[in-house]
Amino acid sequence: MDKKARVQFTNCRYPRNKIQDGDWAILIGELIEGDLIPNRNNQFIFKGIVPEIEFFETYKVAVELVQDEQWGIQYNLLCPPVLEVNLNNESEQDKFLQVILTETQFKNLHEGIENPFEAIKNEDWDKLTSVKGIKEATAKKIIDKYKSTIDFSNAYIALKEYKLTDNMIKKLLDNYVNPDILLRKIKTNPYILADEIDGIGWYRADKIALASGIEELSNFRIEAYIKHYLERRAQDGDSWVKPFDVMEGLWEYVSPDLKKEHTKPSFDELHEKGIITWDEEKTFVALSKYYNLESSLAKDFIRIKNSTNEFNCENFEEVVKKIETEQDWEYTTQQLEGIKTVIENQVVVITGCAGSGKSSVANAMLRIFPNSPKGLCALAGRASARLSETTGLQGQTIHRLLSYSPVEGYIHNRNNPVPYEIVLLDETSMVGGNLFHRLSQAIKNGSKFIMLGDDGQLESIGTLNVFRDIMDSGVIPVVRLTEIHRQAKKSAIITESIKVRNGEPLFKSGWIGTEIRGELQDLKLHVYEESYETPFAIMENFKEQYKKYNNNIMDVQIIVPVKIKGDASVHEMNLLAQDYCNGTEFSNSVTIPRFIKKIDYSYDLRVGDKVINKKNNKKTLNRRDISTPIWNGNLGIIKEINSIRKEITIDFEEQGEVVVPKKYWVDIELGYAITVHSMQGSQVKSVIIGIDYSGYRLLTRELLYTAITRAQDYCVICGQSKAICYAIDNSNVPTKQTFLHKFLKDIQQEYEKVLDK
Repeated sequence: MDKKARVQFTNCRYPRNKIQDGDWAILIGELIEGDLIPNRNNQFIFKGIVPEIEFFETYKVAVELVQDEQWGIQYNLLCPPVLEVNLNNESEQDKFLQVILTETQFKNLHEGIENPFEAIKNEDWDKLTSVKGIKEATAKKIIDKYKSTIDFSNAYIALKEYKLTDNMIKKLLDNYVNPDILLRKIKTNPYILADEIDGIGWYRADKIALASGIEELSNFRIEAYIKHYLERRAQDGDSWVKPFDVMEGLWEYVSPDLKKEHTKPSFDELHEKGIITWDEEKTFVALSKYYNLESSLAKDFIRIKNSTNEFNCENFEEVVKKIETEQDWEYTTQQLEGIKTVIENQVVVITGCAGSGKSSVANAMLRIFPNSPKGLCALAGRASARLSETTGLQGQTIHRLLSYSPVEGYIHNRNNPVPYEIVLLDETSMVGGNLFHRLSQAIKNGSKFIMLGDDGQLESIGTLNVFRDIMDSGVIPVVRLTEIHRQAKKSAIITESIKVRNGEPLFKSGWIGTEIRGELQDLKLHVYEESYETPFAIMENFKEQYKKYNNNIMDVQIIVPVKIKGDASVHEMNLLAQDYCNGTEFSNSVTIPRFIKKIDYSYDLRVGDKVINKKNNKKTLNRRDISTPIWNGNLGIIKEINSIRKEITIDFEEQGEVVVPKKYWVDIELGYAITVHSMQGSQVKSVIIGIDYSGYRLLTRELLYTAITRAQDYCVICGQSKAICYAIDNSNVPTKQTFLHKFLKDIQQEYEKVLDK
């Protein structure tokens, strides 16, 4: 049972060194007030996430009693302890009242009664309602506001000085939970808020910074913007930019009056600290962490590529013949060349369109070396499960292959490589730079690294451009498969997606109607003239597929290009699908408020809802309090909403049941409908795609091709006729400014020079 108490912490059992904000700790405390039971040594033991603790100060805690087999009675902290604030004098009390009251209420209360703060604190209804303009309903709102904010009074008072709205203060407190942590961050570096909180960009963080006294042309402000700009560009895929690009941003967002004498010291300081890097001619500027990351990635690829190939494959032709007999079809010339390329090289990329047999080539390799330990992985859980289905071997997520632990980090690394002689990575184009580096450094010399991917799909979102850079470098062998396998031609998911990939129309211009295609009858076209028809078409087909798959929502997925704008956006389709699947009976729900440019995109989360996690979270626990990270893109079903403990339990496909506390609810969104980008690297049995001109800027053949190939068994394309044709005609593969392709060439050349000597 949950309990609240007031305690003083007297000692720390763990960690032994100084406690930092956000540490998991075991503390010994004294009970000041509350109904808690001491252990057999007459001590009160508290464990959980804590702020930087001030010993012998009074904290308010919310706890849950647990009986530890070894240590006896202990208390789990349900949220970080809050340092108690004593509003002892009238001036402090008035500052707080000005936060929770309107200007008129504050004035009338002071004129009407002697001590408004005590009246509100003691819930003195008679006194409060005797004041002009305050009836019972208003008095109740004031008392409720007092109760909900008093524990955070120091934060509300301090943050009001930064000219923040009540809603923004609440958002900050919801994110950090502990007001002391929040205040320390803002006082130390308010710009960190732009990196840590969704919805607080540079502009708002800068407003807080200026209100705190940071000067307009200070080096601190200029350096903060330079780092922010380079990080934002890196997250969009550009590891480096031209110096003039940064200056344009500084003129726009810091000051149009900036001159070289203002900015040069900031650039030089960041360079001397090793935070940014540039070449001698200063043709580019980059964050050093991404420059070094790509350099290290290139070194790992060249290291594995040039390691000794000790694989014995003298009888590979016999194995291939045996496989062909078993499967009753022969490999194409391209596939046979691909098999030979993998045999002869330690690092190989196998790319090609859907149905070209990438997995078949990989399967042959796995059969040719039956005694070599193999590690098969992909970014998404569904993709790794698909690997298991197609190969008969265990597929894993990359995190699981590397044995990620929230406490110890990645168990497998450069010093402790994975125990595999063959590492196969599927859906390679989806893997971002940091995780790719984690994987590459954990592959030992002498191993084969085989990467499967489709260069016709959308590129990965985020840092670097690893897959494209590898193929463009000319250093890593690339097997390109273009011939479609005989069995694959039976599927319209394959044949129609390839038409899209090649820019070929799916129907004559102006065609409208419904048609099911393919020998397997596995792709349906539902085409109409006007965009207003899209949500109706999607829902009609969604309901049909939902029933077809026995109301198993995890087997049916709506995919659309646009997240929040338009009648067929992710947001709107989620509300419609939720209403159909889970709209009448639900035991509990919570509202997730979301305002984008003052437009309300709020939604309810209900028990039974399909949801998607939108941010990597390494601090979540399962029901047994065992650390269980969840990753961006994980899909699951809400099993329980505990409004008292402010926790949602979600049964994720990969991790099982995970408890998500309130501070992370903003990262949990409805998952009946998701964007094409969110679906990359994964597949679902039945997919319903919505395409119309509301997503005009996003409509490309790469997007439509990626969407179609997310379907395993059945695909429905609901689309405005002109919008589908426009998407197929429009190709857009963005050029990203990265270092990897050049590093690969340079490091390989250095290696060859050493060999020549």
